[in-house]
Amino acid sequence: MNYLISLVRSLKPLCIEHWFVVVILLYSIGGFIRYNFLSGTIGNTIPFVGFCILIWRLLASRKSMPLRGVSAFFYFILVVWTLWLTIDMILFTDFREITMEYKGITTVLLNISQSLMFAPNLLPLTIFCIPRNRNLDFSYIVRACILMMILYIIAYPFALWSVTNFALDMTARAGEEGNYNSFISDASIHISLLLAPNLMLYCREYLPRKKWLFFLLAFIASLIITVYTARRGGTLFSVLYLFFAWFIYSVHNKKVSKFKAMLLAVVVVSAAYYIVTGLADSFFSLIFERGIEENRTNVEESFYADMTSWYDWIFGRGWFGTYYDLSFDQFRMGLETGFLTLILRGGLLYLIPYVAIMLIGAFNGYFRSRNLFCKSLGVLLFMNVCSLYPFGWPEMNFTFFIYWIGIWICNQPRYRNMTDIEIKQIFFTHPLIR
Repeated sequence: MNYLISLVRSLKPLCIEHWFVVVILLYSIGGFIRYNFLSGTIGNTIPFVGFCILIWRLLASRKSMPLRGVSAFFYFILVVWTLWLTIDMILFTDFREITMEYKGITTVLLNISQSLMFAPNLLPLTIFCIPRNRNLDFSYIVRACILMMILYIIAYPFALWSVTNFALDMTARAGEEGNYNSFISDASIHISLLLAPNLMLYCREYLPRKKWLFFLLAFIASLIITVYTARRGGTLFSVLYLFFAWFIYSVHNKKVSKFKAMLLAVVVVSAAYYIVTGLADSFFSLIFERGIEENRTNVEESFYADMTSWYDWIFGRGWFGTYYDLSFDQFRMGLETGFLTLILRGGLLYLIPYVAIMLIGAFNGYFRSRNLFCKSLGVLLFMNVCSLYPFGWPEMNFTFFIYWIGIWICNQPRYRNMTDIEIKQIFFTHPLIR
């Protein structure tokens, strides 16, 4: 409760990043409530309020170019093309075709505010509203993440029970009871909406030990559900996030003994090996059963077959653009491969600047910085690009919000040249996170 009260009281200075954090909280917590307790119009209202705040602050805030150098060039293209795709959506999209139950403008607004196809694509615009001439109140983001972590840990026992007691039928098709899609999306009660961003796992140097351990516990708990539901891409990337967190602190942190870091790695890997092999026929049976099963070639081939025009490849088909999928025998607004989904929506004109900004930020953050914070942001930005193969769709959550905050931070030499002590003083000094 103290964290919630602190977040509300901190809105008094009306810093723009505070409002964006509130937007993400409304989407995350509101989405969790909507999926589990209040479906329909009432459940949609909380995220819709967040959507309205987002639009209001984007329109009302003073704008300034947040990036410099080559990043500014690609960011300018991304912003202009984002605005054009949005205008095109408003003027030419037939929302009756994309709304499951059309009941006028209210239904349209509620669906747009909830859709992965549109709202998350506005997150790059948030750093356009943050002034470069003052320090970002990152401690506000950290407090919000701590609140999310607390809610996640509270909800986790219910999610784990729901997943492990789900009557899965691998032969069931989409729409049938017990099908795999319901297993990976509904069985976990959508607890992933409450998961704090992976960046918190990398903040061991700046957070109190107990709070950092709680973030680590929440991350491992989420990995358990990911493994049990046989999400192969999610499992791989979760392990990689853990590895890079260990790598950064064992290689770049002078306070850490290299021998102890290697010993810890050997112990953890050995323990994980014995746990996995010991439970291969039970807890890990589904992910071993799926193994390296290939299930997206037909989907990608359908995409290539439908995208025959060079115009579609360069400019895309809009936020709610579709392609015909022979495997599903229907028109779809996206596919599992994130690179291709971004091309479907905005073409190469969107994908290239998006990836370029992420990679430049990753390079600046990791190779051109003196502190663990920027190096961690660099790793996460690079991992975001890599995640565009297994999925990687932009989402309205803290993970993607911090990607853009990370680009804003890593583009500024003053932050990259700070020591870890200075980073802690500027970004992690609030009493509730000491």
